[in-house]
Amino acid sequence: MYVAVCPEFNNLMALAETEVAAVRELKTAIALVLEDMKEAGEIFPKPQTHPTHSGQFRVRIPKIHHAKLVIQAGREGVSLNTLVNMFLTESSANLSAAEYIGRPLKSSIPPK
Repeated sequence: MYVAVCPEFNNLMALAETEVAAVRELKTAIALVLEDMKEAGEIFPKPQTHPTHSGQFRVRIPKIHHAKLVIQAGREGVSLNTLVNMFLTESSANLSAAEYIGRPLKSSIPPK
């Protein structure tokens, strides 16, 4: 299942079997909410934008963890940067979705 969320409306989300369907359902939900807000004379939320970031940050970890990550990246055939990026992306997506559905999601990355 795919969950589409709109950050301007904290509890607004759509769930569907495909990404396209989830986004389509979310757009419908947003249109209905905006229509209701307009009729009630409420002020629309300002669109959130992503601030500009460099895409880089430093993290200090114990040498043993660094070594383990390098070994795992080698086994996976990817760079250390790619491996850590994948872990961060997956964890962030799981945590964000868990906030909305109240339980952790299973990993979307198939085991090797």
